[in-house]
Amino acid sequence: PKARSRRASTSSTSSVGSAIQAVKVATAEGPVTARFDQLNEQRRQAALKDTLLTSMLGTLFGSTVNLGTGVILLMTAGAIQRGSFSVGDFAMFVMYLGRVTDVMFAFGHMLAWHKQAGISRDRLSALMQGAPALQLVAHREVWMHAPAPEPTPARPTPGDRLRRFEARGITCIHPESGRGVRDVSLRLDPGSFVVITGRIGAGKTTLLRAILGLLPLDAGEILWNGRRVEDPAGFMVPPRCAYTGQVPRLFSADLRDNLLMGLPESEVDLSAAIRQAVLERDVAALDAGLDTLVGPRGVKLSGGQLQRASAARMFVRSPEILVFDDLSSALDVETEARLWGRIFARPLTEADAAAAAALTARAFAWHEPWGEFTFPDPSDREERMRELIEADIRERFLPYGENWTVGQEKLMTLTLWIPPSDTPDAKVFARRRSEEDYATYGEREPVIRAVDDFIRSGRPSEPHWFLDTIATEPELFGRGLAGSLLAHDLELRDEAGELCALDTHTPRQVAFYERHGFEVVARGEPAPGFPIVVMAREPRSG
Repeated sequence: PKARSRRASTSSTSSVGSAIQAVKVATAEGPVTARFDQLNEQRRQAALKDTLLTSMLGTLFGSTVNLGTGVILLMTAGAIQRGSFSVGDFAMFVMYLGRVTDVMFAFGHMLAWHKQAGISRDRLSALMQGAPALQLVAHREVWMHAPAPEPTPARPTPGDRLRRFEARGITCIHPESGRGVRDVSLRLDPGSFVVITGRIGAGKTTLLRAILGLLPLDAGEILWNGRRVEDPAGFMVPPRCAYTGQVPRLFSADLRDNLLMGLPESEVDLSAAIRQAVLERDVAALDAGLDTLVGPRGVKLSGGQLQRASAARMFVRSPEILVFDDLSSALDVETEARLWGRIFARPLTEADAAAAAALTARAFAWHEPWGEFTFPDPSDREERMRELIEADIRERFLPYGENWTVGQEKLMTLTLWIPPSDTPDAKVFARRRSEEDYATYGEREPVIRAVDDFIRSGRPSEPHWFLDTIATEPELFGRGLAGSLLAHDLELRDEAGELCALDTHTPRQVAFYERHGFEVVARGEPAPGFPIVVMAREPRSG
């Protein structure tokens, strides 16, 4: 108990110190003092009213004995004088009067206590989110002199696996303003990525909170795998769903406890969740790492760290649905790209080969100079490219390369990497294309060879990873998908301290790669009208 008391005292002192430091840093002493003055005045007035009511009731019911004694004296004075009402009778009557009026005195206090309890009940009821009021007084074990048992984490059941989520006709109106959302429906399938957009105040957060049961529904229903969810607040929780709000909240405890929140650390992959949230470097920089006290509401952390800590708290639970409300509002562009890349990137598999080839052919055949340059005839350009790319993916990239994609049932973007020349797997990429590949280009074979030879001569002499392909579904151009996936890939190269290189064709593409740290190492025009730019990127540290 003494140790727990010391820890609680240390935590409290740290929280107070952190709050004072936050006020000083913001130079907000004046406004904070004024706010305290306002709150103290409200408290003074409320306390005065409470004391006045309690004193009035105490005086009223406490004076009953004295008032009753006086009334008896007035009424029995003549009887006492005549001797029909003795002094003993009077003494006995006053004694019993005190016993009877004690009930009235207690009743007066009970009225005051009832008023105070009513206010406390109203405050607690507001936190119950519509739950039955009797739950406030339901029996619970109180661990006063022994540590409470560890909470049992919720473990997923077969029915928790998401096959389809639907929200139908969701209506949620704030009674104070009359604003909210009306008749909104949406559907989520496994692996899908749904973005809710709208102007400020349009009701995006209201919609999310209504679906999660954090706000009461005025109309509509929620279905999980086709079955109606009767209690969204109790159902839309891990391991089915996890939520990071617009203003993340942390408790005044250490970072580890804030992330686990009762989960046994031995049963989860905490380090993986921290990495997925791009928080590993921040944790390493904290004085006590995961054991650092974050202060009230996480005041010791920056806005970006607070958001990513809340995201890590979601990831460690491995829920079926991740719900973010403006997750990246406090993140810089680079950190945001890394975060989304880590969330969505996955290795390309054999089952993805056909879809990956089709996506790449659609992107290159009609939206990249390389498509028209290699296959001038548009009638069969896409199909010929698809066949070549699929064979290359199956025979070389999947067995020997490193390949990443975003998307589940429908791929959205992908990258195909050739391993460094000093690795055993690189021998299958000794030439960028096989002799059979070159033969398929017909009369374009000589210029294709010239382009490949120029690229090979312009690449760094040191061992390096070569980005052979980066492609995005054409209908998704301009959404930052390729940039996020590339940021994810480059982070892996940076962690391994590895050099990267690529080739590209247009100034727009050169500018895109320069934003990711690539520099031009060679320029040329190996074929008339088809310029080539070779770029390289040194690994970044820290």
